[in-house]
Amino acid sequence: MQWRGRAVAMKHAEYSGQASDPPLSPDLSHMQADALRMLASGVDENDILLEVCGRTGWSWAKAEDFLRRLVTDRRQELARRRLPLALVISLAALGAGAVLLGACFFGLRDVAVAAWQARRPEDFSQALALLLLQAPALELAILGTAMIAGGSIGLVRASSDLGRGA
Repeated sequence: MQWRGRAVAMKHAEYSGQASDPPLSPDLSHMQADALRMLASGVDENDILLEVCGRTGWSWAKAEDFLRRLVTDRRQELARRRLPLALVISLAALGAGAVLLGACFFGLRDVAVAAWQARRPEDFSQALALLLLQAPALELAILGTAMIAGGSIGLVRASSDLGRGA
């Protein structure tokens, strides 16, 4: 919470004309490496900006410009650093979705077989009752399908971001 308050105070000082950019010359290569590491690990952009402002004494706008240029110039490296996490999450969603679909398939298969073999209205009503009993399985099958779709989209985006440099 303290970081957020300092960030708001720095922005307020900048917009009210109280902030100035001292002529400091920090080691930009270390700051760039730290900012890239924080971006790749998912740290909030405001926290990164606050760190840059604190280490350099720059105004909030100058730190934003620095971070924006860094992201633009190092897009490929950022995508490569984020790739392992994106792959793990996407593969986990694909795997969990496949397990859910596989588990639900057997319960829903019984309903389909009962409906297919229904010759009389009573048989069909029994198949319908069986379907209602399998409603949680149907919901989990929909969830599994959505997880597979999300995992697939994540894999495609991660590979395309790496291929084209994000």
